[in-house]
Amino acid sequence: FPLFAAFLISFLINYSVLMTFIVNGDRSPSMYILTYIQKSNGTTIEETKQKMFSEFFEDRGQFKKRVDEQLFLKNVENINGKIYITTKGKNVIKLFEIVNWFTNIENF
Repeated sequence: FPLFAAFLISFLINYSVLMTFIVNGDRSPSMYILTYIQKSNGTTIEETKQKMFSEFFEDRGQFKKRVDEQLFLKNVENINGKIYITTKGKNVIKLFEIVNWFTNIENF
């Protein structure tokens, strides 16, 4: 049992680091904003907003990646060119609402 517990703890720590830094770095609007502000050596909110929409969402295709991801996960479905939430997607939203209620992330 101690060997299994050590393996499980090691796996969970590695998984946490992977999910927190590597995966979220690619998809995080907050990280993009911080990096852009640092590179620009000062900018306006409007400039940052325009740059984010043009570079992050359009050039890097982040919006399409996220929609495709939700389609793949079956949280949404495409019916005749319109995207609809699925029961699974509704359950994901409910789960995040519960987590947000406990963590108060919405009011951060």
